[in-house]
Order: sequence, then C-alpha cells, then structure tokens
Amino acid sequence: MSNTLYYVEGECEKNLLKSFMYVDGYHFQPGRVSVFNFINQEFPLIKARSIPRGSKIAIAIDTDVKRIDLLKHNLKMLERHADIPKKDIVFLMSKDNLDEELLFACSSLSRISQLFNTNGKAEFKKQFASHQDLHHKLLGVGFDPRKMWTRVPDPPFDIFTNGGKKIVIKK
Repeated sequence: MSNTLYYVEGECEKNLLKSFMYVDGYHFQPGRVSVFNFINQEFPLIKARSIPRGSKIAIAIDTDVKRIDLLKHNLKMLERHADIPKKDIVFLMSKDNLDEELLFACSSLSRISQLFNTNGKAEFKKQFASHQDLHHKLLGVGFDPRKMWTRVPDPPFDIFTNGGKKIVIKK
C-alpha cells in the first residue's frame, strides 16, 4: 500500500500508527496520518479532490457509535470525487474503541490503565497520545501489530471488512 493516507479518529491512533511505521520487525505501512472522524464528520469535497491519484486510504474508526450513514456518505465522496476505488479503501475498525483493540493486541495487559498506571480514560488518552517512545512502551507489554484491527466488527459495521492485516508488513 504505497501512497497510503491514514484517517484516524484522534491523536491516540495517530501516535500509535506513527510509532510503528519506521521500525524493525512487524510494523504499519508508512504513510501520512491525519485526524478526521469519518463517523461524525462530513468529508470536505475540497479534501477529497486533493487526494493524489493512486493513493490507498486507511480509515481507523471506533465501532461503539452504531451509526454508519455518514460513513457511507463519506465513502461515496471518496469514490466519486477522489477517484478512489473501493478496493483501495481499508478499514481499521476497533472492537468498540481503541482501548479494547489495544487490550486484544497486548498479551500482558488485563486493563488498559496498566500501560501508564493511569486513573481514568482522559489521563490515559493524554499520556498515550503524547508518549514519545510508544513503540518500546507497547512492545514491553507484548503488543503485536498483527492483531490490531483484525476482528470481525459487530453490526452495523459488519458490512465492511476489517483490514488490519493489509497494513502490517515485516522489515
């Protein structure tokens, strides 16, 4: 997936992807990462038209909000105005949210708060989004990138295929 453009819901997903792009071992396909929520925001026409031809799009979304109407609209926008075929759009769907996905991918965590010894979701997200050495921190708790975004999502997201395996490569 060369020329990969990642659209993620927030700074946590952004830091995760960037931390695992240019490392040895299993890592995520390098690309440009932008924060944009395909579930809650309408993708701007000008943004769609500025996507370079031949790009691959990876969309990271949480599935705890059971609405896909705007997501479907945004996908049509990409196909129509960015000339991105469906086969070049990969979904990275978290089972509920990123926290649950990380727990699945980290073999030695039973609670997400254990990663930074935090007391609450807001504190965890702040530390995760800004951590400068997230790669080593996650490897220390048994993180396996090959497990991220691989599970079958619950309805209504089950009409899409989770594509985590499509973005993981080994160096």
